[in-house]
Amino acid sequence: MRFCDFFVEYKLEMYNIKSTMHWNELSFYRKCTAIFIFIITVMVIIFSMLNPLILMSISVITLIFIGIFNSKKEIQRKMLDEHYVKYSKKRMEVFFKLLDKYNISITNTKNLVLLIEQAKDSKTRYDPFLSLNKPFKILGTTIIPIIIYVAQKLAETTSTNELIFLSLQTITIIICLFSIIISITPIIKEIVYQDSIHYDRLIYDINQVLIFYNKENNINI
Repeated sequence: MRFCDFFVEYKLEMYNIKSTMHWNELSFYRKCTAIFIFIITVMVIIFSMLNPLILMSISVITLIFIGIFNSKKEIQRKMLDEHYVKYSKKRMEVFFKLLDKYNISITNTKNLVLLIEQAKDSKTRYDPFLSLNKPFKILGTTIIPIIIYVAQKLAETTSTNELIFLSLQTITIIICLFSIIISITPIIKEIVYQDSIHYDRLIYDINQVLIFYNKENNINI
């Protein structure tokens, strides 16, 4: 047996455990909220073509409405009892069976810690984005002097007002590009390197075992 075998089977087993709720299982409040969000989305699409201020107002009101209702204690208690606890129980049951299959005892702290370390090592080793760090650093150290040189040449031939305007434009473009890159990088990584999420979930599940179940007694779940 190897860690890669364990990890592949872990992904397959956990794939069958759905964290989302089926429409028929949703409470009346959740169904109303889903319908409300759908209606608001349609309204946002329509009004955004007419008035951006209306778009912003509708979005803020929607977020406030959802936040207020989701923060109510009775709703949180109901979701905890009817969904979260059942999901956690099912997930731990499946995980315990998988550990037992690979002869890993939940009371063996040393083996569980080694499993976490192996998961972290594998996540880093197979990360395709780590190999891009060095080229990007080289690119950055090359581009910055070029930008400084171009800026100096522009300063010599451009008036102060034009230089300020160009500087503001450049800063705005850089901020926008940086924001876009920061926003899409996690999405791209999730698509290209999906195992990263599974490694994190495996580490999380092992930590739950160490925190709540790593005792020298019978485990009842």
